[in-house]
Amino acid sequence: MDILDELRARYPDPGSDPFFLLVARIERAQAALLTHPLYQRVNNLPALRLFMRSHIFAVWDFMTLAKSLQAHLTCLDRPWLPPKDIVSARLINDIVLGEETDEVRPGVFTSHYDLYLQAMMDVGADVGPMKTFESALRQGVAPVQGLAGLDVPESTKDFVVHTLRTAEMSVHEVAAAFLMGREDVIPRMFQSILDSLDRTESFSVRVLTGVERAERRLPEGLRAQVHGRFRDAMRRVQNTTGVKDPRANLRLYLERHIELDGEHHGPMGERLLRVLCGSDEQKWEEAFAAAQSALEVRIAFWDGIYEEIAGEPARTHRNLRPGKARVGSVAGLAGAKSEADRRGH
Repeated sequence: MDILDELRARYPDPGSDPFFLLVARIERAQAALLTHPLYQRVNNLPALRLFMRSHIFAVWDFMTLAKSLQAHLTCLDRPWLPPKDIVSARLINDIVLGEETDEVRPGVFTSHYDLYLQAMMDVGADVGPMKTFESALRQGVAPVQGLAGLDVPESTKDFVVHTLRTAEMSVHEVAAAFLMGREDVIPRMFQSILDSLDRTESFSVRVLTGVERAERRLPEGLRAQVHGRFRDAMRRVQNTTGVKDPRANLRLYLERHIELDGEHHGPMGERLLRVLCGSDEQKWEEAFAAAQSALEVRIAFWDGIYEEIAGEPARTHRNLRPGKARVGSVAGLAGAKSEADRRGH
């Protein structure tokens, strides 16, 4: 079963359910993103460094969408008022908690942005463009202006500008772009990168990686009890082999996203979109447009990084391109049904 068939298998017959229809309409774009040739190219240190130099901007602007949703769905003002929808508020607060202050190891808290920056430094990736951008923002420079002179591909800048514009849209559009264009595809997307990294690691590094993964899969209470034993095991492997994994923090970042986004946020995200769009066909159509646009700009973002690494256009190596969906809109289905009923009479 290829990736498109796998995506379609989630909702083989969407019927007239607006959420299922939205998912079915974006599945080709999701499949094109998930089969992008970039993942196979991030298989050595120079390629990884170029990838991370641009991808850090997606790590940063992820929080722009998250904070936009948090402002809509919770109360960040004074005087405080309780959220209108407590489950939606819990979802976005849970996402923000993990992104800004994740407990990546027992007693160790960090933002995913800072974790990624450390991962970049570990592998020798250039943090200069991102740090220059961050410094400009701290000085009050507008984000678009801060991006202008940076030494990163234009597709990277376009991706960030698109995210900034999306963050100013209606809440159901922001939610669709965030949940369907980011949260829903990140676990599979990052798994492809991890698989590519795994294929190039030495046996000793794979042992270290296995020890860390085993610890993170333990229940939280048990993990805290045995943390010291796992650290001792890792030190013994390092002392015996002289090997340290420079990609450990990158792996930690990717695996935390796979765990959080894939296991915890998906079902709550579906509920959030259903609450925000309700039975309003126009809102569902706008949600689809926002999700589709988010996926297409991500594909263009990946194209730019691929071309920087490979020195040739990505489009000639794509296995799949976004194309016509297998289903239409809610309004289109309703119109087709009305026409069929009219002819039947």
